[in-house]
Amino acid sequence: MTDDSQFRTPFQHPDAETVLLAARRAAAADRLAAEAERTTEDPQGAALAAALLEAAGAASRAVAWVCELAARTSSPRLAEFAVALLACGRDLDPTDAETGGVPDYLTERLDGLIALQDGLTDGEAYALATVGAIARALPRTIPHTDDPARHLPELARHLDRATATGRAARP
Repeated sequence: MTDDSQFRTPFQHPDAETVLLAARRAAAADRLAAEAERTTEDPQGAALAAALLEAAGAASRAVAWVCELAARTSSPRLAEFAVALLACGRDLDPTDAETGGVPDYLTERLDGLIALQDGLTDGEAYALATVGAIARALPRTIPHTDDPARHLPELARHLDRATATGRAARP
């Protein structure tokens, strides 16, 4: 039996979806490692691998903030938002020409209705909706732009700014 505690949220036990997401994260890490190994001779591939890591880092920082909000408000909806946000940063797949590696059912959880969540300041609600919109754009960048290696870092910077704005709006 493996220790799955790293994949639990403080709000729920692992279910089939959580296990699936954990497997997808592991596969994404394997893809990133393989991409980094392959790109030692390919400068464009190296730039894409760096962009994927930058996006994953920004998403992780946003997830940490959203988890703080979820804990403060005891909101399962915010916990689900955090899971979807994590997938949008960590599951990016440059070989997936349809969804960029993140299925639609996850990105749909990042809608602006999260701003209506009770217990948030107006600034937090605004920043949370912005974080969701940017996170939804991360996987779409792969199939819908001509240069994801250039666009992903830009979105990662916007995601970090939105996260910082939300943190600053704490009551």
